[in-house]
This record gives sequence, structure tokens and C-alpha cells, in this order.
Amino acid sequence: MRMTMSHIGCRLEAGRVAGLAAGLAAGLAAGLATGQHNVAPIALSGSPIAALPAGVVIDEFQTFNAAGGFAPELANDGTIIFPALLTGTGVNTTNDTAIFVGSAGEPLRVLARSGDQAPGFPDGVTLDLISTGVLGKDGSIRFESFAITPDGIERVLYITDDAGVPTPYLYPSVAAPGFSDGTQLFLKEVWSINQRGAIIGSGSFREGGFGSTSVPVVFIDDPDAGLSIVHQQGQPLPGVPAGVDTEFVYPGNNVLTESGHTCFLALLEGPGVNRPNETAIFRKLKGQPLEYIARSDDPVPDAPEPVIRFP
Repeated sequence: MRMTMSHIGCRLEAGRVAGLAAGLAAGLAAGLATGQHNVAPIALSGSPIAALPAGVVIDEFQTFNAAGGFAPELANDGTIIFPALLTGTGVNTTNDTAIFVGSAGEPLRVLARSGDQAPGFPDGVTLDLISTGVLGKDGSIRFESFAITPDGIERVLYITDDAGVPTPYLYPSVAAPGFSDGTQLFLKEVWSINQRGAIIGSGSFREGGFGSTSVPVVFIDDPDAGLSIVHQQGQPLPGVPAGVDTEFVYPGNNVLTESGHTCFLALLEGPGVNRPNETAIFRKLKGQPLEYIARSDDPVPDAPEPVIRFP
């Protein structure tokens, strides 16, 4: 059988999981043998939680975002965050999701729940949660939500302040090409958050706030280096003919390293773009300009397949 990277990855992952399971089993056995263990439930599905209204309980411990999967997070100080689906009195599809947070020695609290008032927005604007939360090294918690406004839906990144209260993170004002100084960058999607708290995602430049005309951008917001624009739609792209631009950047096909380097896969549009050559990979090393790496239909010398094909 020909060994592919996916087979190698599966085998390595299987070996890692088996090793982890063996280590957990050994540790648990040692703890049981010596009596030195302290296992306690954080929350039980179907059981009342003081942080929820009477008659409302956790239905399932699972995420509610498009990526799927159950993703609790635990910090070194014992703080835990986890997503859950709710059921019970008054629960419907507009308010059946919540993010819980708990610290050592303290009861669980609801960090955010769909259907609740959206922090930082006028009265009547509600949350529609779409991510399960990320714990930062500084103890802050980041999560994404839709804000349902009378004018439409806005995507918002929330970061808890020193008091643990979720606050909308509106990115710093920047001098954007083609815009007046002080143009605000608004969030569309957070693609990845690394362990240092650096964020890569997509957003838009707007001069008039929510609902105003916007220009899409790919950006990095780094706690050490600040905000940098990886690419602004309408600005020249390296390695492609004049007039060719990004129509869409694939959110699941990008990398943000701990050093702040990134690369991404984009769908192109413009003169000469067609189905065989419409995707390209670009890279941006920290502090360096954007680079062209490869494009579908590029020739590959001395290879069985004469041109690049992205799946």
C-alpha cells in the first residue's frame, strides 16, 4: 500500500492517542491505589445549575459552531470554559446555546447565552453565539457571536475585560489605502488565535460604522506587533497579472504560526481567471510584504502531473 500523508498522520495520531490513554490509565491506577485523587463533576446534564433560570438545564455538552466538535478549555489556574446546548422552560432555537465559565472554588457562571442582550450594543440587539471560546494566557476569554440588529447581522469578537465582562473588540483605527485616517476595521471572521493571543481573520474597512460601505481585508492583530493588513481587496496582489484580485479567502485554509507568519489560500477573480487557474496560495512573513507562492495551473517541471491542482 502506498503510504500517504493522511495515512502517516492517522498512524501518528493513533499512536499519540494510545500513548496518552496508557498514560492516563497508569496515572488513574496510581491515584486509585494510593487514594490520592480528586475527581469531581463540573456540571451534569439534566441537573439544575444556579447560573441558569429555574427549569432550564444543560441538554448536551457539545459545541454549536459550524466546525463541530466539543471543545472545553482548561487553564493552569483551574479556570474552565465549555459550550453547551440547553433545554427546558422557555428554551427555543434562539436561546438554546451558552458558554459557561468556572474557576477553582467558585460556582459556574454563564459567560454568554444566545438570545441575551449583546454587550456593547443598543438595547434590543441580541447574541447568536457561533464559537465556543478561547482562553488567553492573560486569563481573558475570546469568543465570537453574531449580533442581531434591526439593520442586519454583525459578526463580533468579544474579549472579557479585567472584571470578566465580555466587551466587543473593535480593532484599532488605521490609515487604510483609499480611506481617510482613523478608518475603523470591523470583524467578519476570526480564523485562528495562537497561544500568544495573536489573531488572523477577515474583516472590512468602514468609515461610517456598522452598516456602512466596506472593503474586505485579511488582517493579523498581534499583541506584540499590533495590527497589520495582510491584504486589502483592490490593492495589487504579488505574482498575478494587474487587475486580478481575491474574490474570497478560504477561512479553513490558512496558518498563523507562533512567530506571526501566515499563509492562506484564495479564490481569484479578474482578467484571465478561469476555473483551472482560479486559486492561489500567498504567504506573509512577519514584517515582510505579501508573497506569491503558487497558483492552480502553474507548471510543475519534471513532475508526473504537469500543473498544480488544488483539491
